[in-house]
Amino acid sequence: MQRRTFVMSGLAPLALAACGGGGDDNPEASADADASKALASVTGEAVSASDPRVVQQAFTLLAPVDGTESSGRAINNATQVVGISGAGEAADFGTTLWYRGSATRFPTIGGIGSGSASAINDAGKVVGNSTVAIIPNGSSSHATLWVGGRPVDLGVLNNAVASGATGINNAGLIVGWSYLGPETLAPLHATLWHAGRLTDLGTLGGAYSSANDINNAGTIVGWSTTAEPTGRHAAVWRGGTVVELPGLGGTAHGASAINDAGLIVGSSSVVSAESGPRAVMWRGGRLIELGTLGGEYAIAHDVNNAGLAVGWSSLANDPNGHAALWHSKVAIDLNSLLDAATRDAGWYLGAATGINDHGWITGEAFNSLTGGRQGFLLSVRSRGWPGH
Repeated sequence: MQRRTFVMSGLAPLALAACGGGGDDNPEASADADASKALASVTGEAVSASDPRVVQQAFTLLAPVDGTESSGRAINNATQVVGISGAGEAADFGTTLWYRGSATRFPTIGGIGSGSASAINDAGKVVGNSTVAIIPNGSSSHATLWVGGRPVDLGVLNNAVASGATGINNAGLIVGWSYLGPETLAPLHATLWHAGRLTDLGTLGGAYSSANDINNAGTIVGWSTTAEPTGRHAAVWRGGTVVELPGLGGTAHGASAINDAGLIVGSSSVVSAESGPRAVMWRGGRLIELGTLGGEYAIAHDVNNAGLAVGWSSLANDPNGHAALWHSKVAIDLNSLLDAATRDAGWYLGAATGINDHGWITGEAFNSLTGGRQGFLLSVRSRGWPGH
């Protein structure tokens, strides 16, 4: 199938916001220098904001299957990308795998309705959810494992109405959530699937929780409510116990991903800005605010084993969110790596959702001219396609 590939040359001026580092006489120059150093350490190139040398990157849009839209959700170390593609209506979207220029759409458990991928491990096993039946006023979906493209129903807790899988490690341990009963208003709990068994992971004392990721050591992260009705709280499940991670003082914070060293990323609200999140990292239980691209809000969605985090951030004078990469508490706008032809065609990177250990990133790109949405694959390290 057709693959649109752009070779990006040159760097836009990196006037990007850095986290911390106050007290400089010229904060814009300081942010510029910090972003340049961060980018150089990621790409292996000694590049400054005024350096005329060319840094080439690889970028492609992920063409949809049976539709007009797509979205990249996760990527493994073989540079297999999973996400969704379809015709623009929720019921038309299906789990899709992109690899070396080809795209494959996976069937649902019931052979009807929609499917969505959330994660893929290095063996190519994909998890997410898919429709199992059409019910009054909607459909019922179950957590799903795709092996070789074939769906396996992972089941639900307590004959529940629905469940969803959000993470899988290389040992095949799967995490996510399940309702606790057949009613749509039933509580939902973080859930672990292992060798055909479902385990209710419990909560921090409230009625709701969800697991978002699991690393190869078996540590699980996500969010939970507490006995006090004060929003969601970042949570870590380890060895059968659950503990809360600190937040920035607001009523909502949650963990999105964890790497094999135990580095956790996610988001947290602050007291002065309850309407939006800030990107954060937890290292050894200690909270670190990652900063933004100049705007007020940001979320970190994934982190690789080198400690590079990706997500999105708002800008000071741009209503659109921009895909972001964080390195050493410096935020880098991934749109600064796009060439002029790509930008002139209307494309911008709205969010980065996954990053592998080789520096390949996936996420969602949007077109300001057509209103279209497509997944993308971007390298901030390699000069060519993996295996080519």
